[in-house]
Order: sequence, then structure tokens, then C-alpha cells
Amino acid sequence: TDFKKFDDLHYEFEKKYRYYQRHITVPKEMEKLLCYHGDKGHRLVIFSNGNVKNQGAKIEALGMDRWFKVENIIISEVTGYHKPSLEAFRYVEKHLQLNPEDIWYIGDTYEADVFGGKRAGWNVIWYNHRRREVPEDNLADITVNIFKNVTAAEKTRIKAQPHKAASFNYFLYLLILQITAMLAQG
Repeated sequence: TDFKKFDDLHYEFEKKYRYYQRHITVPKEMEKLLCYHGDKGHRLVIFSNGNVKNQGAKIEALGMDRWFKVENIIISEVTGYHKPSLEAFRYVEKHLQLNPEDIWYIGDTYEADVFGGKRAGWNVIWYNHRRREVPEDNLADITVNIFKNVTAAEKTRIKAQPHKAASFNYFLYLLILQITAMLAQG
């Protein structure tokens, strides 16, 4: 029957999903970026939609504990809000005790990350690795589609806006990476 075929497809999909969830890696360019910011003493945060079980498995498989403290991993299931909800972004600010203007956020989903982040008053780098059409009224402060360009884009933007340098050079600098951006390359 059709239900049996659907169940079989669902089972196969779930089996493959679980397998690949345990066999993902951090792309070299992402690793370099994380090491660069970690070495500079910047606070690195993961802010991801999803549930703790699935996202936790990805975080563990990727070895994210090399760069991220457990208190700096924020998953929407725990907050009760999903991006692009303004409440989700406010939760992060309150949890980390940061002002919106001091946050630099890298996200790969325009609707959830760019729209949500800009609405919250954050600085946003859109990692457009899917090469989606850039909206005419693009809200992102910076748009890149190759991850190795993120660090160069950050430095260029900061030099162009000296008033942002304090948050870039000191502990208030916050780089938020979304797990899905890592997985898209891995």
C-alpha cells in the first residue's frame, strides 16, 4: 500500500539522516575562522533554531566544544522562541548581557537570520552559500557567499566604521555562527 511505501521511505530517510549527522566535519575555512576568533579572545556563540537532541548531536559530531562554551550554545527549543522572532534575539542579548549594537551575527538564512537580526538591531553578515538572489533592499550589512571571505569582510567593514572597532577588538565582540552554515559545507 501507499502507507507502507511512505513508511519505508521515511525509515530510509531517517536512517541516512542519523548516519550523516554523525559523520559531518567542520570545513577548513570555518575552522580557520573559529581559530582566528578564538585566538583573539572573541566570544563565540552558536544561536540555532531546532531541538536540543538534533542540534546537540551535530555540535558533538563537529567537536564544537573546541571553540564554544556550553553556556554560549543557544538552541531555540530551550529559549521557547524561534528565529526570526524578535523574542529569540532578545533572549540571546539578555542571556549574554550584550547590547544589540555590539553584536556581529553570521547567518545563512535570509528570513530567519538577516531579517530577524536586523530587526533586533544587530550587525549582520549574510553567508549566502546557497547563492540565493540578493533582495534589492538587502538588509544585511555584509553579504558573502564563500566562507573564506567572511573574515576579510569583517575587517573591511570594521575599518570603514571606526566607531565599531571597540566591539570588534575587545571582549564585547560577539560572533554568532549558525550550525546550519557549518553543515552546508560539511
